[in-house]
Amino acid sequence: MAAQIVCSFFKFGYCKHREYCRKRHVKELCELSSCDIANCDKRHPIKCKYYRDYGQCKFDPCMFSHKRDDDGMDALKKEIAIVVENISKVEKNLKDLELKLIESEVIIERLSTVEKKLENITTSAIHVGQNDGNTDIVKEIVEKLNKLEERLDKMENNESTLVQNDDKNLVKKKNILERLQKLEQINLEKDEQIVILTKKLENLEEEVKENLKEANECLVGLIAESEENAHFDELTGFKCPDCDFVGKNMRGLKVHMTRKHLNKVS
Repeated sequence: MAAQIVCSFFKFGYCKHREYCRKRHVKELCELSSCDIANCDKRHPIKCKYYRDYGQCKFDPCMFSHKRDDDGMDALKKEIAIVVENISKVEKNLKDLELKLIESEVIIERLSTVEKKLENITTSAIHVGQNDGNTDIVKEIVEKLNKLEERLDKMENNESTLVQNDDKNLVKKKNILERLQKLEQINLEKDEQIVILTKKLENLEEEVKENLKEANECLVGLIAESEENAHFDELTGFKCPDCDFVGKNMRGLKVHMTRKHLNKVS
């Protein structure tokens, strides 16, 4: 069995046939901001003209939309504000990471300088220790040097971690910017749809006015024609050949002939 055609009157507003309509009535409202209305079977009620012009409606419930145009805009503005706030937080985190990275680079540079000095001292100490037999001093210096190397390794690991976090924040910022662009695109598409629907509504109102005007003219013509025919029947009628009697129809004339001119009829 073929699917029923969706009733366009109910889809965009009110259907006078209600539950007796031969076409399908889909009661579910479409909540998508960017929807292909022509291929969507859900309801897309147009704005109620009473609510639009007077801020209130005499129907309860009303089958048309009572939503303000700025409802969706407010939601989009709030979402955009949240995205902008997130971008600000990410930028702040990036600045903090940059400062930490700069501090780490300065510390690593200083430690590298100290490491070079310690190497020179170690070389001299080993040379002196070998000559003087002070191996304990040499061992102590070597241990300090090893600890310094471990500290340098930790600093390098921290630096790599900071770089990775920086990359993650950049990716996050990119995703947020892409989302913001999509929201702006949705906002533009919604504005375009509002303009299109407004034009369609204006054209529909003009078409309804023209149809009403033509219907009124046709009705006036039919009434005038009916009155003219009735007047013509009253003027012509069915005249008796034997007297001045005029019947409205043939039956009336026969009744008259039977009563008044019975001999002639027989």
